[in-house]
Amino acid sequence: MHRFVSFTKKLKWFGLLGLLGYVTPYENLKLLWLIWLLCFFEIIAEWRILCQSMLQLIGIFAVNLRPSDRQSLAVSTRTENCYRLPFTGQWTVVNGGIDKEMSHSWSIPAQRYAYDFLILDEEGKSHMGDPRKPESYYCYNRDILAPCDGTVLSIQDGYEDSLIDGKGSADCRAKDIRGNHILISHGDNEYSLIAHIKKNSFLVGIGDMVTRGQVMAKCGNSGNSSEPHIHYQLQDGESFYFSSGMPVGFCDIKAEKKANYSSLDPRKVHDRLVRADDITYIQRGWAVENLQP
Repeated sequence: MHRFVSFTKKLKWFGLLGLLGYVTPYENLKLLWLIWLLCFFEIIAEWRILCQSMLQLIGIFAVNLRPSDRQSLAVSTRTENCYRLPFTGQWTVVNGGIDKEMSHSWSIPAQRYAYDFLILDEEGKSHMGDPRKPESYYCYNRDILAPCDGTVLSIQDGYEDSLIDGKGSADCRAKDIRGNHILISHGDNEYSLIAHIKKNSFLVGIGDMVTRGQVMAKCGNSGNSSEPHIHYQLQDGESFYFSSGMPVGFCDIKAEKKANYSSLDPRKVHDRLVRADDITYIQRGWAVENLQP
């Protein structure tokens, strides 16, 4: 079914040939507009993702109307809790920052200060071998750690890894763009969401207490993901759609500009990070890792 829907997504564009029926003597070509009816297969097959998109759109307006929107807080405002990176070893930030230019998704409230992490080698590559196989990526199946003490509020599991075309396109096989994911409450209206987790890799359950640095699951490629990576965001509520993202100042980490990052991503990388006392606000193009506790 998925292959059929993927085929109809491409075929529907032939409906544009119906324009020829209006500018040539061959009026029968107008019938080609009917090819656009194939969109119904796409809508039926992906209605849950379409609903998520609608909820995100509603959330943009709803959150911006909140007078106490925490997105308006200065970056220098400390979170109540101390957060560590949700992995071991050195990973690279490929999406995310504390300003509009570097932001993961500035217009989407909950994802405004989100981060995408993956592992890059010295040449700036994220994999070795066949780029269509998730096992070829350095971060695949690596441990995902709890960024702070807290309670597991929800877990979504069961989605297979999305297909990888090796060209940077996402082919979401899940009915949720987050794929397999976990939501953790840290108290003080601070919640961590980690997405794109590997199927059946969870080592914790709903209601479990987790401690900072505890292994919870494995990195995968489920959901709306073009290649294996960890998506992490801190938000001020439980809802994925109606919460505000919060700037995360990571405690006790090492950060340096990633050499040869431009081999992966030609976008601009800043030369400096914002630091305040013992916390660091990271951004795209920087290699980061936790210091030993």
